[in-house]
Amino acid sequence: MSLNLSRDSVSQKRTLESLLAGRVTKRPKVEDSQELQQAAIQLLYQHQNLSGLLSEVLSPSPSAETCVENAKQEQTVPEVLSSALAGSLLVPELKRQADRLGVPVVALSVRLLLERLKTTCHHDDDDDDDEAKVAKGVKRVLLPSCQRSPYKLEVAHHLNTHDILSIKYILESDEETRVWMVAGLKALCGRMPPQGEAQPEEEEQRDVQHTVLSSVVGLLVGTGYEETQGPVGPSRGTSLTCCSILDDMLSSERWIQLLDASLCSASASPEALRLFFMHTLTHTLTYKPRLKVSDAVAMQNEWSFAKTSRLHAVLFRKLAIVFRVEDLLHHLHQVLETQEVNWQHVLSFLSTLLVFTPDAQPCLRDLLGRLLTSAFEGYDLENMITAFLLTRQGCLEGPGFFPSYSEWFKLSFGGPSGYHGSSKKSLVFLLKFLSDLVPFDPPQYLKVHILHPPYVAVKHRSLLQEYVSLAKTRLADLKHQCHALQDVEKALSLFTTTGRISAPVMEASIFRRPYFLNRFLTALLTPRVLPLKADLKMSFIDALKKTDKIPAAQYSAYVEACQRQRQENKKGASCVQKDDGDPLDVLNTQLKELRRLVTTGEVGEMSAQLSRISHTLGVIFPDRASQVEEPRVIELHVDDVPLACELHVKVVDEILRTFCQCLLDSSSPPNKQSQWAAQLVDVLLGHTELVCVLMHRLWDLFHNQVTCSIPLTEALAAALLCNTQDNMLFCV
Repeated sequence: MSLNLSRDSVSQKRTLESLLAGRVTKRPKVEDSQELQQAAIQLLYQHQNLSGLLSEVLSPSPSAETCVENAKQEQTVPEVLSSALAGSLLVPELKRQADRLGVPVVALSVRLLLERLKTTCHHDDDDDDDEAKVAKGVKRVLLPSCQRSPYKLEVAHHLNTHDILSIKYILESDEETRVWMVAGLKALCGRMPPQGEAQPEEEEQRDVQHTVLSSVVGLLVGTGYEETQGPVGPSRGTSLTCCSILDDMLSSERWIQLLDASLCSASASPEALRLFFMHTLTHTLTYKPRLKVSDAVAMQNEWSFAKTSRLHAVLFRKLAIVFRVEDLLHHLHQVLETQEVNWQHVLSFLSTLLVFTPDAQPCLRDLLGRLLTSAFEGYDLENMITAFLLTRQGCLEGPGFFPSYSEWFKLSFGGPSGYHGSSKKSLVFLLKFLSDLVPFDPPQYLKVHILHPPYVAVKHRSLLQEYVSLAKTRLADLKHQCHALQDVEKALSLFTTTGRISAPVMEASIFRRPYFLNRFLTALLTPRVLPLKADLKMSFIDALKKTDKIPAAQYSAYVEACQRQRQENKKGASCVQKDDGDPLDVLNTQLKELRRLVTTGEVGEMSAQLSRISHTLGVIFPDRASQVEEPRVIELHVDDVPLACELHVKVVDEILRTFCQCLLDSSSPPNKQSQWAAQLVDVLLGHTELVCVLMHRLWDLFHNQVTCSIPLTEALAAALLCNTQDNMLFCV
């Protein structure tokens, strides 16, 4: 019995083992498990009810509420799905259904929500919370869809316009909104063709794009700069976000071109618009203040209006249009007193203001008077240096826009009634200030201070002599630098002839090494925009480098400076440099543009063009920097006309031809007479050598090449007053 029982047990045990072994051998593979999982997911998808899922998102289930209530009673905190997590569960299903149907996610979301809204509206019992839940659901579903759309900005605009999802809500709900909104605004600006350049079929699209941009920007300005914003809370945070977005847009060239008051006025009050433009101006003037005051004194000559990038000039002009000149200069003064500034931007802004605004000169003079008065009353160096920098910036634009530096200096300090004439302490303050500037002052200002020194009583002459001695020593050093430039020119000339480095240069690199390193190489390695094809100067520098005559660090610094110069030119600088090619071609182009502006009557742009022309003339006739004496009398040699170089004669002929053409254009109907002729003459008078060549050219034309029955003086007077082609005796 027991034997049989044990056999049966063994038999059963074997049967069980074999059965278990059989199950093990038939276990599904990993691939079968994945297929089973996919099949289960497909089964769920086929029976998924989007409406039901939306209902769960909008209304928490009773079981969840019960769990929460029980958890409160039992002092436990179970994990309950939040509305945000529930919303995130709905988004993947919406995307999958939209892909299957071939429609956008937003379209499917709207259809689903409309169905839900219809269901809510047809309920017999009035539940006031249903509509609110649906509205919250709209925001919860559409917000991620808006953020994932490639046209986020356009989607956000339409949702805001139709009161579905406000842009303010988007800004408050998502920290990443700032990033994609800046990118969206820049992309939209880039897609918009310039005004008047769009094809007929593109005009409608451009109008739509402009509407979107105006709507969004107006809302950002209104939200960011309304004075009713609270000091704390979400509104304050949203306001700062809007300001930050608008600040970031200043890096977009296309945005600056499109920016104007009408673009921002859609949703912003006039006061918000004023605050926005004033903040933008402040932001620009204080952007990356890396240069010291001493750098500004030394580099200021390179920051005239003609050398200001087109982009900055456009921005400064658009910001200035909204305000009066007095308000702009008052704000500029406040910024200079309270913040660290970017001196290049500050001085370029002042030049732009002087060139485009006729009323700027008297207002600037008033500001300079207040600065100097305050400086000598409190012996304030900050007001003093500000007054000198602003004055010199105005003088850079030439007599057509501001008096010369020598005239201003004599008027301010040349007599006993000057700002420094009240006491010895004021005199010492002035001379100490001028002495501190000597190491950084360009030579033309030092010459003014020596030739037209401040008024000093006889008993204090020794104080003035100390300054004069210091200034003359500095001028002597600068003269050595000028001598180095002459040596560079001689070396380049010999290199052109022989193709080799001249013996004097090689000897200087060995026996006069301090001069070679500190003077000669400094003059040779002046930063410039390097031409694509190596020119004479580049070949000479390369030859010196191959013979190890240029230290590696000095050469690397030169290359980097040249690259920076090229980058600045790419930003839109619109003036000719000494190494930019044929200046006559540049001048011809500028004169043609002047003629067009005279015809169209664009006064501001015409003044800007005259400033650029003046700069180009300064390159061709480089004499303005040394003009520090009284205006010299031009001697007219009627019997023995001095020979002028061919380039100068061509320049004068082109100026005369343009003058005649502009006179004809402005005299023909409709009458567009303006002050262009007087402004052009003011520009020409700023270049003495040019005026000398011009006078002799006019004499030659009147006296030798034109048959005239009236005296020369009367012919000149008639020419200056002529308004018909018959009177233009010198127009050949």
